[in-house]
Amino acid sequence: MKKATYIFVLFCTGHMVLAQEPAKKWYKGNIHTHTRNSDGNTSIDSVINWYVSQKFDFMSITDHNKLSYDETLASKYNSEEKFLLIPGVEVTDRFEKTPVHLNGIGVSENVLPLSGTSVDNVIAGNLADISQKNGLGILNHPNGILKAAITSEQISRIKNLKFFEVCCADFKGGSFKPSTDEIWDRVLSKGKILYGVAADDAHNFRPYSKDPGSAWIMVNAEKLEQKKIIEAMEKGDFYATTGVIIRNYSIADHKIQIEIESNGYGFRTYFIGQNGKVLSVDESDNPTFKMKKKHKYVRCRIERSDGAYAWLQPNFY
Repeated sequence: MKKATYIFVLFCTGHMVLAQEPAKKWYKGNIHTHTRNSDGNTSIDSVINWYVSQKFDFMSITDHNKLSYDETLASKYNSEEKFLLIPGVEVTDRFEKTPVHLNGIGVSENVLPLSGTSVDNVIAGNLADISQKNGLGILNHPNGILKAAITSEQISRIKNLKFFEVCCADFKGGSFKPSTDEIWDRVLSKGKILYGVAADDAHNFRPYSKDPGSAWIMVNAEKLEQKKIIEAMEKGDFYATTGVIIRNYSIADHKIQIEIESNGYGFRTYFIGQNGKVLSVDESDNPTFKMKKKHKYVRCRIERSDGAYAWLQPNFY
Protein backbone atom coordinates (compact mmCIF):
# COMPACT_ATOMS: atom_id res chain seq x y z
CA MET A 1 0.00 0.00 0.00
CA LYS A 2 2.90 2.37 0.68
CA LYS A 3 4.23 2.00 -2.84
CA ALA A 4 0.83 2.46 -4.47
CA THR A 5 0.13 5.59 -2.45
CA TYR A 6 3.51 7.08 -3.26
CA ILE A 7 3.04 6.62 -7.00
CA PHE A 8 -0.50 8.01 -6.91
CA VAL A 9 0.62 11.23 -5.19
CA LEU A 10 3.47 11.68 -7.65
CA PHE A 11 1.10 11.42 -10.61
CA CYS A 12 -1.64 13.66 -9.30
CA THR A 13 0.50 16.48 -7.92
CA GLY A 14 2.88 16.58 -10.87
CA HIS A 15 6.00 17.24 -8.79
CA MET A 16 8.85 15.06 -7.57
CA VAL A 17 8.66 13.81 -3.99
CA LEU A 18 12.02 12.44 -2.86
CA ALA A 19 11.00 11.29 0.62
CA GLN A 20 8.88 8.20 0.92
CA GLU A 21 5.25 8.97 1.66
CA PRO A 22 3.94 7.85 5.08
CA ALA A 23 1.82 4.72 5.19
CA LYS A 24 -1.83 5.40 4.45
CA LYS A 25 -5.15 3.71 5.11
CA TRP A 26 -8.56 3.76 3.47
CA TYR A 27 -11.19 5.52 5.59
CA LYS A 28 -14.93 5.23 4.92
CA GLY A 29 -16.95 8.44 5.24
CA ASN A 30 -20.24 10.15 4.49
CA ILE A 31 -20.16 13.93 4.09
CA HIS A 32 -23.77 14.80 3.35
CA THR A 33 -26.59 13.98 5.76
CA HIS A 34 -29.32 15.75 7.74
CA THR A 35 -30.91 15.83 11.19
CA ARG A 36 -33.91 17.48 12.85
CA ASN A 37 -31.85 20.67 12.92
CA SER A 38 -33.02 21.17 9.32
CA ASP A 39 -35.24 18.85 7.27
CA GLY A 40 -34.19 15.45 8.63
CA ASN A 41 -36.43 13.34 10.87
CA THR A 42 -33.86 12.12 13.40
CA SER A 43 -31.85 13.56 16.28
CA ILE A 44 -28.14 14.38 15.93
CA ASP A 45 -27.12 11.63 18.35
CA SER A 46 -29.22 9.00 16.60
CA VAL A 47 -27.79 9.95 13.20
CA ILE A 48 -24.19 9.78 14.44
CA ASN A 49 -24.81 6.49 16.19
CA TRP A 50 -26.25 5.01 12.98
CA TYR A 51 -22.98 5.70 11.09
CA VAL A 52 -20.88 4.45 14.00
CA SER A 53 -22.92 1.22 14.03
CA GLN A 54 -22.38 0.79 10.28
CA LYS A 55 -18.60 1.06 10.71
CA PHE A 56 -18.12 4.43 9.05
CA ASP A 57 -14.82 6.02 10.05
CA PHE A 58 -15.93 9.63 9.65
CA MET A 59 -18.94 11.76 8.77
CA SER A 60 -20.23 15.31 8.45
CA ILE A 61 -23.71 16.42 9.40
CA THR A 62 -24.64 18.99 6.78
CA ASP A 63 -27.89 20.58 7.87
CA HIS A 64 -29.25 23.38 5.72
CA ASN A 65 -27.64 26.71 6.64
CA LYS A 66 -26.92 25.44 10.15
CA LEU A 67 -23.74 24.09 11.69
CA SER A 68 -24.84 21.04 13.72
CA TYR A 69 -21.46 20.64 15.38
CA ASP A 70 -19.68 21.82 18.51
CA GLU A 71 -16.73 20.72 20.61
CA THR A 72 -18.97 19.00 23.15
CA LEU A 73 -20.42 16.81 20.41
CA ALA A 74 -16.97 16.14 18.96
CA SER A 75 -15.50 15.15 22.34
CA LYS A 76 -18.42 12.78 22.89
CA TYR A 77 -17.91 10.83 19.66
CA ASN A 78 -14.39 11.39 18.34
CA SER A 79 -12.02 8.55 19.10
CA GLU A 80 -8.50 8.20 17.72
CA GLU A 81 -8.44 5.98 14.62
CA LYS A 82 -12.00 4.83 15.39
CA PHE A 83 -14.39 7.65 14.53
CA LEU A 84 -14.20 11.28 13.47
CA LEU A 85 -16.95 13.89 13.30
CA ILE A 86 -16.08 16.68 10.84
CA PRO A 87 -18.02 19.97 10.97
CA GLY A 88 -20.18 20.63 7.93
CA VAL A 89 -23.06 22.68 6.56
CA GLU A 90 -25.16 22.61 3.38
CA VAL A 91 -25.25 26.18 2.16
CA THR A 92 -28.72 26.31 0.62
CA ASP A 93 -29.23 29.10 -1.87
CA ARG A 94 -30.88 29.72 -5.23
CA PHE A 95 -30.95 32.04 -8.22
CA GLU A 96 -34.46 32.62 -9.50
CA LYS A 97 -35.82 29.08 -10.07
CA THR A 98 -32.47 27.29 -9.85
CA PRO A 99 -31.55 25.84 -6.44
CA VAL A 100 -27.85 26.05 -5.62
CA HIS A 101 -26.64 23.84 -2.78
CA LEU A 102 -23.01 23.54 -1.69
CA ASN A 103 -21.57 21.56 1.18
CA GLY A 104 -18.89 23.19 3.29
CA ILE A 105 -16.82 20.41 4.91
CA GLY A 106 -14.46 21.25 7.75
CA VAL A 107 -15.74 24.80 8.18
CA SER A 108 -14.66 26.71 11.29
CA GLU A 109 -18.07 28.41 11.66
CA ASN A 110 -21.53 28.44 10.13
CA VAL A 111 -21.90 29.57 6.51
CA LEU A 112 -25.07 31.32 5.40
CA PRO A 113 -26.23 31.80 1.78
CA LEU A 114 -25.15 35.04 0.11
CA SER A 115 -27.49 35.05 -2.93
CA GLY A 116 -26.17 36.65 -6.13
CA THR A 117 -26.85 38.01 -9.58
CA SER A 118 -26.59 34.70 -11.51
CA VAL A 119 -26.15 30.98 -10.92
CA ASP A 120 -22.41 31.38 -11.49
CA ASN A 121 -22.28 34.28 -9.06
CA VAL A 122 -24.21 32.38 -6.38
CA ILE A 123 -21.92 29.34 -6.66
CA ALA A 124 -18.71 31.40 -6.71
CA GLY A 125 -19.74 33.66 -3.83
CA ASN A 126 -20.81 30.85 -1.52
CA LEU A 127 -17.76 28.79 -2.49
CA ALA A 128 -15.47 31.69 -1.57
CA ASP A 129 -17.23 32.10 1.77
CA ILE A 130 -16.83 28.39 2.53
CA SER A 131 -13.13 28.64 1.71
CA GLN A 132 -12.73 31.76 3.84
CA LYS A 133 -14.14 29.77 6.76
CA ASN A 134 -11.57 27.00 6.18
CA GLY A 135 -13.96 24.61 4.45
CA LEU A 136 -13.79 22.39 1.39
CA GLY A 137 -16.63 23.30 -0.99
CA ILE A 138 -18.66 20.71 -2.91
CA LEU A 139 -21.44 21.35 -5.44
CA ASN A 140 -24.36 19.11 -4.45
CA HIS A 141 -26.70 17.04 -6.65
CA PRO A 142 -26.30 19.04 -9.88
CA ASN A 143 -29.06 17.07 -11.59
CA GLY A 144 -30.73 15.27 -8.71
CA ILE A 145 -33.80 15.76 -6.60
CA LEU A 146 -33.78 19.47 -7.33
CA LYS A 147 -35.34 19.62 -10.78
CA ALA A 148 -33.43 22.62 -12.12
CA ALA A 149 -29.98 21.30 -13.02
CA ILE A 150 -26.63 23.03 -12.78
CA THR A 151 -25.08 22.69 -16.24
CA SER A 152 -21.60 21.55 -17.18
CA GLU A 153 -21.02 24.97 -18.75
CA GLN A 154 -21.78 26.69 -15.45
CA ILE A 155 -19.54 24.27 -13.53
CA SER A 156 -16.71 24.82 -16.02
CA ARG A 157 -16.81 28.57 -15.50
CA ILE A 158 -16.39 28.48 -11.70
CA LYS A 159 -12.66 28.86 -11.23
CA ASN A 160 -12.29 27.48 -7.70
CA LEU A 161 -14.91 24.71 -7.89
CA LYS A 162 -13.02 21.43 -7.56
CA PHE A 163 -15.61 18.98 -6.18
CA PHE A 164 -19.13 17.91 -7.15
CA GLU A 165 -21.45 15.06 -6.25
CA VAL A 166 -21.19 12.44 -8.97
CA CYS A 167 -23.52 10.24 -6.93
CA CYS A 168 -26.37 11.60 -4.84
CA ALA A 169 -30.03 10.82 -5.49
CA ASP A 170 -30.56 10.75 -9.28
CA PHE A 171 -27.12 10.47 -10.89
CA LYS A 172 -28.19 8.58 -14.03
CA GLY A 173 -30.15 11.38 -15.65
CA GLY A 174 -32.85 10.90 -18.30
CA SER A 175 -35.83 12.92 -19.52
CA PHE A 176 -33.47 15.39 -21.21
CA LYS A 177 -31.19 15.68 -18.16
CA PRO A 178 -27.58 14.47 -18.53
CA SER A 179 -26.19 11.94 -16.09
CA THR A 180 -23.58 13.17 -13.65
CA ASP A 181 -21.05 11.08 -15.61
CA GLU A 182 -21.91 13.09 -18.72
CA ILE A 183 -21.62 16.37 -16.81
CA TRP A 184 -18.25 15.26 -15.41
CA ASP A 185 -16.79 14.40 -18.81
CA ARG A 186 -18.01 17.63 -20.39
CA VAL A 187 -16.22 19.58 -17.65
CA LEU A 188 -13.04 17.47 -17.71
CA SER A 189 -12.89 17.74 -21.51
CA LYS A 190 -12.52 21.50 -21.11
CA GLY A 191 -9.34 20.90 -19.10
CA LYS A 192 -10.81 21.66 -15.68
CA ILE A 193 -9.87 19.44 -12.74
CA LEU A 194 -13.04 18.22 -11.02
CA TYR A 195 -13.29 15.45 -8.44
CA GLY A 196 -16.41 13.34 -7.91
CA VAL A 197 -17.90 12.73 -4.46
CA ALA A 198 -20.62 10.25 -3.44
CA ALA A 199 -22.92 10.75 -0.45
CA ASP A 200 -26.26 9.43 0.76
CA ASP A 201 -27.86 12.83 1.56
CA ALA A 202 -29.96 10.93 4.09
CA HIS A 203 -32.92 12.68 5.72
CA ASN A 204 -34.93 9.67 6.83
CA PHE A 205 -33.44 7.20 9.32
CA ARG A 206 -36.56 5.20 10.00
CA PRO A 207 -36.13 1.41 9.61
CA TYR A 208 -37.74 1.25 6.15
CA SER A 209 -35.51 3.97 4.63
CA LYS A 210 -32.94 2.87 2.07
CA ASP A 211 -31.14 6.23 1.98
CA PRO A 212 -28.65 6.02 4.89
CA GLY A 213 -25.41 4.40 3.77
CA SER A 214 -26.44 4.22 0.12
CA ALA A 215 -23.32 6.06 -1.08
CA TRP A 216 -20.06 7.23 0.46
CA ILE A 217 -16.39 8.06 -0.16
CA MET A 218 -13.25 6.10 0.65
CA VAL A 219 -10.32 8.40 1.46
CA ASN A 220 -6.70 7.28 1.43
CA ALA A 221 -5.12 9.27 4.25
CA GLU A 222 -2.28 9.09 6.76
CA LYS A 223 -4.51 9.40 9.82
CA LEU A 224 -8.14 9.67 10.82
CA GLU A 225 -7.83 13.42 11.44
CA GLN A 226 -9.81 16.25 9.87
CA LYS A 227 -6.72 17.90 8.41
CA LYS A 228 -5.43 14.65 6.88
CA ILE A 229 -8.81 13.64 5.44
CA ILE A 230 -9.29 17.03 3.77
CA GLU A 231 -5.70 17.14 2.51
CA ALA A 232 -6.19 13.74 0.89
CA MET A 233 -9.42 14.88 -0.75
CA GLU A 234 -7.72 18.01 -2.08
CA LYS A 235 -5.17 15.74 -3.78
CA GLY A 236 -7.93 13.57 -5.25
CA ASP A 237 -6.76 10.63 -3.14
CA PHE A 238 -10.22 9.12 -2.71
CA TYR A 239 -12.96 7.38 -4.64
CA ALA A 240 -16.76 7.49 -4.64
CA THR A 241 -18.84 4.34 -4.24
CA THR A 242 -22.24 2.79 -3.64
CA GLY A 243 -20.70 -0.50 -2.53
CA VAL A 244 -17.75 -1.43 -4.74
CA ILE A 245 -14.55 -1.61 -2.67
CA ILE A 246 -11.07 -1.01 -4.08
CA ARG A 247 -8.27 -2.94 -2.37
CA ASN A 248 -5.46 -1.13 -4.16
CA TYR A 249 -4.95 1.48 -6.85
CA SER A 250 -1.70 2.59 -8.44
CA ILE A 251 -0.35 4.49 -11.42
CA ALA A 252 3.21 3.91 -12.67
CA ASP A 253 4.54 5.02 -16.06
CA HIS A 254 0.96 6.08 -16.97
CA LYS A 255 -0.34 2.57 -16.36
CA ILE A 256 -3.48 2.43 -14.19
CA GLN A 257 -3.79 -0.73 -12.08
CA ILE A 258 -6.80 -1.48 -9.87
CA GLU A 259 -7.45 -4.36 -7.48
CA ILE A 260 -11.17 -4.83 -6.70
CA GLU A 261 -12.53 -6.70 -3.68
CA SER A 262 -14.59 -9.31 -5.52
CA ASN A 263 -16.61 -11.31 -2.92
CA GLY A 264 -17.99 -13.44 -5.71
CA TYR A 265 -19.49 -10.59 -7.77
CA GLY A 266 -18.88 -9.84 -11.43
CA PHE A 267 -17.40 -6.50 -12.48
CA ARG A 268 -17.11 -4.28 -15.51
CA THR A 269 -14.60 -1.39 -15.39
CA TYR A 270 -14.94 1.41 -17.92
CA PHE A 271 -11.87 3.50 -18.67
CA ILE A 272 -13.30 6.78 -19.91
CA GLY A 273 -11.56 9.61 -21.74
CA GLN A 274 -12.12 12.88 -23.57
CA ASN A 275 -15.77 13.73 -24.24
CA GLY A 276 -16.89 10.61 -22.38
CA LYS A 277 -15.43 8.17 -24.90
CA VAL A 278 -15.07 4.64 -23.51
CA LEU A 279 -11.44 3.74 -24.20
CA SER A 280 -11.50 0.24 -22.77
CA VAL A 281 -13.70 -2.17 -20.81
CA ASP A 282 -12.14 -4.70 -18.43
CA GLU A 283 -14.26 -7.41 -16.77
CA SER A 284 -11.57 -8.78 -14.43
CA ASP A 285 -11.05 -8.13 -10.71
CA ASN A 286 -7.70 -6.50 -11.55
CA PRO A 287 -8.42 -4.07 -14.39
CA THR A 288 -5.52 -2.20 -16.01
CA PHE A 289 -5.15 0.49 -18.63
CA LYS A 290 -2.13 2.18 -20.23
CA MET A 291 -2.67 5.90 -20.78
CA LYS A 292 -1.35 7.63 -23.87
CA LYS A 293 -0.69 11.31 -24.42
CA LYS A 294 -3.63 11.58 -26.83
CA HIS A 295 -6.04 10.61 -24.04
CA LYS A 296 -5.50 13.86 -22.08
CA TYR A 297 -7.37 12.38 -19.13
CA VAL A 298 -8.69 8.98 -18.07
CA ARG A 299 -11.13 8.18 -15.29
CA CYS A 300 -12.67 4.88 -14.21
CA ARG A 301 -16.22 3.79 -13.45
CA ILE A 302 -16.69 0.32 -12.03
CA GLU A 303 -20.04 -1.47 -12.18
CA ARG A 304 -20.76 -4.53 -10.04
CA SER A 305 -23.18 -7.29 -11.01
CA ASP A 306 -25.61 -6.36 -8.21
CA GLY A 307 -25.90 -2.76 -9.45
CA ALA A 308 -23.28 -1.12 -7.19
CA TYR A 309 -20.87 1.45 -8.63
CA ALA A 310 -17.53 3.09 -7.91
CA TRP A 311 -15.98 6.17 -9.50
CA LEU A 312 -12.22 6.79 -9.39
CA GLN A 313 -10.85 10.29 -9.82
CA PRO A 314 -9.59 11.49 -13.22
CA ASN A 315 -5.92 11.29 -14.11
CA PHE A 316 -4.45 13.78 -16.54
CA TYR A 317 -1.57 12.77 -18.81
